[in-house]
Amino acid sequence: MTKISKATDVQPEPSDGELLFRYLEHQEEEAFAALIRRHGGLVYNCCRRILQDHQESQDVTHKTFLRLLENAHHFDRRASVAGWLYRVAWRQALNVRKARQRRCRREQNAAQLRELNTMESTHQQSFRRELDSAINSLPAEYREPLVLFHLEEVPLRDIARTLQLNINTVGTRLARGRKLLRRALQQRGVTTASVAALTTLLSQETASATPLPESIVRTTLAKAKTLRPTAPGRSHPSVNPRTSPRHGSILKTSAGTSASANTLTMAVVLSGVLVCGGLLFLLQPKASREAVQQPQKSFRTPPSWIFHTAINLYGPAVIHASHHWLSHQDAIRKGLKVQATTYRQTPELMHAELIPSASASEKNILSTAIFSKGMQKNALKIAYPLRNGTYRIYLWIAENKQSYYRKITVIAENRPLARHLGSLPYHAWRRYGPYPVTISDGMLNLTLLGENNTEPHLMGIEIWAPPRQTSISPSLSTPR
Repeated sequence: MTKISKATDVQPEPSDGELLFRYLEHQEEEAFAALIRRHGGLVYNCCRRILQDHQESQDVTHKTFLRLLENAHHFDRRASVAGWLYRVAWRQALNVRKARQRRCRREQNAAQLRELNTMESTHQQSFRRELDSAINSLPAEYREPLVLFHLEEVPLRDIARTLQLNINTVGTRLARGRKLLRRALQQRGVTTASVAALTTLLSQETASATPLPESIVRTTLAKAKTLRPTAPGRSHPSVNPRTSPRHGSILKTSAGTSASANTLTMAVVLSGVLVCGGLLFLLQPKASREAVQQPQKSFRTPPSWIFHTAINLYGPAVIHASHHWLSHQDAIRKGLKVQATTYRQTPELMHAELIPSASASEKNILSTAIFSKGMQKNALKIAYPLRNGTYRIYLWIAENKQSYYRKITVIAENRPLARHLGSLPYHAWRRYGPYPVTISDGMLNLTLLGENNTEPHLMGIEIWAPPRQTSISPSLSTPR
């Protein structure tokens, strides 16, 4: 009995986010080395399939892990980074391959270009060539389990713990992910007899994967010492925390002299632009110079516009920025209509350290939400009575499930307003807008569509109107 209890007392391996935190906060090199060894084979073999060159694959692997360090502040300490690394490596490898092909065209080396584009005839090679593109076309909720299970051979129970999901949910997502992957491969001209045949091909690919050279671990650790990133969950002084890691940073190159030369060139060019711009500015009339000197306002709603109404969806009444937000029930009594599948609290956002930091009233707004899942096109619909006229609306959205899980398209009055909203890091939030809306039927009609089968959700909505409209309808004037 004693032996059994000791066996069950084994501590699980630290999460990816925890290893990142240990390295960045406590300079534990072994923690980052463990992270490289855990996912380095996945990254390196993805690059090898695309580039067919060891040196280039090694360089891209270095850059991928350095980019992870630069964007570490976007990740929660419980997060898995396998899917993120896989996607970044795939994109960077494609960029390197495109640059190589352009270089060959410039050198007019047709023979080398034909060799780079050689189409291998075997089914396995055709499958290998399209595998990474097909996997990266899948929604994140299916891509992450597939990468962990099939490409890294992580057991189901460990995947469930890493992704904080029920083990049955992981199995369901894997089954659905294989079907979507098979369909994506077919669209790329790679046919498989069945899902079982696809599983066999994935197993063959994993078995033929090249082991990660230990030199990559050592070289990446050495290059990592030159960076000074911040730990997961911490704000970064030079990066907007609302910016996705896919767009938010610039990789340092290993060619130090080239980078220095580029920096010097840019400095000279910038100096010339500033000098010329300053001369042109001084030659302008005084009135024009004064207009230019006016600072651009971050609050894009015209200052003459007046707060009209705000609704804390599925939440209580809130006072925020001296404005009264209606509770969900009060809004319903005023005519709010919602088509959603789930109304629930999000206490994980109330007690978390949000990105950016949020006041108590902002957390009250973000701690409840309405969701839509399984409905037609995952549509979340909201209708609210408004007098005909022009308005500006803001939408409050936060991520409470996993980083970059959602992408939402917003439609108002049958007109698209915005796309790809809600693609945020875990525990991040944003007040999107303002979006112009013209009401002609006495009702504001909003539709939020979840892209790629993700579930749209919404925490709050603000409505602003010009002064002349707020006095038309006393029943819809600014709450007191």
